[in-house]
Amino acid sequence: MSHESSHSSPPPGTAAMKSLIDYIAQYAPEFPSVIRGAATEQIVRLEGLLQRPLPSSYRAFLEFMGESTGILELWQGDMDTSIETVLEHYSAKEWLPPPEFIFWALDVGPQGSDLFLDCTQLNREPPVVRGEPSLDFPSTCRVKSESLLDALSSTALLTLRMPRLPFRASMYATEAWSGRFGGQGINIFAQLAEKLGFVRVPFTGSWSPGYERGDSAMHGYEAPGFLPSFELASQSEQELRKLVELLKDTLGLIRDR
Repeated sequence: MSHESSHSSPPPGTAAMKSLIDYIAQYAPEFPSVIRGAATEQIVRLEGLLQRPLPSSYRAFLEFMGESTGILELWQGDMDTSIETVLEHYSAKEWLPPPEFIFWALDVGPQGSDLFLDCTQLNREPPVVRGEPSLDFPSTCRVKSESLLDALSSTALLTLRMPRLPFRASMYATEAWSGRFGGQGINIFAQLAEKLGFVRVPFTGSWSPGYERGDSAMHGYEAPGFLPSFELASQSEQELRKLVELLKDTLGLIRDR
């Protein structure tokens, strides 16, 4: 390999984050211009405080959105992911998570449950978990997203893409879900979406799949231990009704709104 080519390809985390930003820009063209990355010195300082290298996806997140996520608001804007907040958290040393967990976002809303990256398994992208600073951490944490990229991609679909479609619906599963589908319900939803001509939204997770078709978009979410919920949006009220009825008939879902 030549010296030039060895420097031509970005690291995997950087390439994935660029791909996600480009994808979001297809339906939110202003997005790349309103996000702001952290300074290299800040990222280096954080690694020093952690005394470990950052996961590639988190380093890429900081490089592109470490100062501001712009119009992408995580958890209705209740989460502060800025590197200034993260550095302040680790510098204060009032409460720190175990070293295999990285503090990602401060909950500035009423709930008080922060976000962390679970780095206990080295050979996978760390999932996003939510929990409160306590002696019971991490046993009381709840898994929220399969990965940081999943959290960002799903949030963009739900908060940036779907609001651009005028007709919306929310649906949820009943207690019969688990027994009826034996843990395969979310996979059946995914198969149905593909049969209808939807394309999988990049980086959305296996239990939080997002789908896009141009005229419509869908997202399913089945966090471990919880019944799934679904969000639908469409350019046409008639098409939205068709999707709702199909999910009712196929998966036994109930429309919430």
